[in-house]
Amino acid sequence: TFPRLTVLTVLHMMACRRWLIGAAAVTTSIRTSVRAASSGPSRKTILERDDLGFGKPVLQVGPDEPDSLVVVLHGLGDTARGWESLVDMLSPRFPGTRFILPTAPSQPVTLNGGHIMPSWYDIVGLERRDAETCAGVDDSRAAVIALMEEQYAEEGSNLNPGVTVLAGFSQGGAVALWTALQRKGTDPLAGTVCMSGYLPHTAVFTPTVAGLATPVLLCHGEADPVVKFEFALATEKTLASHKMDVQLKAYPDLQHSANLEEIEDVATFLRTVLPR
Repeated sequence: TFPRLTVLTVLHMMACRRWLIGAAAVTTSIRTSVRAASSGPSRKTILERDDLGFGKPVLQVGPDEPDSLVVVLHGLGDTARGWESLVDMLSPRFPGTRFILPTAPSQPVTLNGGHIMPSWYDIVGLERRDAETCAGVDDSRAAVIALMEEQYAEEGSNLNPGVTVLAGFSQGGAVALWTALQRKGTDPLAGTVCMSGYLPHTAVFTPTVAGLATPVLLCHGEADPVVKFEFALATEKTLASHKMDVQLKAYPDLQHSANLEEIEDVATFLRTVLPR
């Protein structure tokens, strides 16, 4: 439950979704619309991070001296603002956690006929996402890792991989899995969350020692017409074949979006893997 919280709507709307028959061009932008009353004002900062290759804005929400870190990656065509209200809703429940929401760089997307939009990597088609090369995904992985490493290196920081969760929605969820499960070293993240996403480029996916020990939460609507539920099942199967700690939460009738049940499942996962 959400104490002292009135939620009028939680809807990740697919704005600007265009199907052009014969041209195979689709524009997808996921926008979060949440109206909520929280227990206090958000401690929010806009970070200037052009040097890491992110778009604008990069939002930071939470305390000055956090004991844990959650990085949230948006979906194709969206920005950090699309998930700002959701984090505003979760932040009071995790007062010691710093949330960071980067924005993807703007670049041409083949699926959309080369139209330039915020995108973590290039998407070519809607079928067999796992078989695509996902050009640019390693650049995004490097930027996200650099962002997390900077947080760990701050003077007096209590942050480290063991108190960090990397989460994302749709394309952002794919980057979260690709990054968290192939991190170098032996120290796993506290966890990773993929909502309405998939494991990309599985032909070359190689989990590291740290990745194998990272708990994974997959959340997916069974009626998703964009990233089909079968992709979530395939991702679960791949991760399970590596003996990874993976759980899949399915939501009947939910399309390419999120609902309160899913948000509560994510909150439960955070409570499980982050310090109390």
